[in-house]
Amino acid sequence: MAKIIYPTKKELIELNKRIVKKSGGMLGIISSQRIEEILDEMKEESDLLLQASFLMHEIITRQPFADGNRRTAYEATKAFLNINGIDLIASDDEIEIIVDKILADMMNRDELKEWLKRHVR
Repeated sequence: MAKIIYPTKKELIELNKRIVKKSGGMLGIISSQRIEEILDEMKEESDLLLQASFLMHEIITRQPFADGNRRTAYEATKAFLNINGIDLIASDDEIEIIVDKILADMMNRDELKEWLKRHVR
């Protein structure tokens, strides 16, 4: 089994900066500690899709950035899967629905993992 490549705190912060500069919003970090916790805790999950689910779900729910958390969560998850040899295929509309469900506490990490399973190649 190949070694899993994880995002770094610096990479997440840079990704958020690029996203916010491109699409608008307030630059900044609300909690550097939250970013570190998310990155550390995701590694405790048992498989790659659970780790991806954790990453996306927790960035959305813990809101470590001043703005762009949802966009950062999706793009970070997509990049995490891609660098580990998996493509995430979903329309913008599908992503918006999933993100809204997570925000409304209508989708947990296990349910997100099942959604990811249906959208990866």
